Amino acid sequence: MKLIVNKIVFILMMLVSFEGVFSQTNPPPPPTPPPGDVPVDGGVWFMLVVGIVFGYYSIRYIYKNKRSSI
Repeated sequence: MKLIVNKIVFILMMLVSFEGVFSQTNPPPPPTPPPGDVPVDGGVWFMLVVGIVFGYYSIRYIYKNKRSSI
């Protein structure tokens, strides 16, 4: 009699442990929506001015070196 009870308890414990292993988890939360319009701040204008100044300096340096090498 005790052997049958031990088998039943063992089978029930195995079924309970497999239930936890194969159960599904909750799905992940939905992704956050992309941000709306982003304003252009002063950093872009600063970089534009720096680019123009650097371009002017580079072109001036190239022409200056071409004239001196001739």
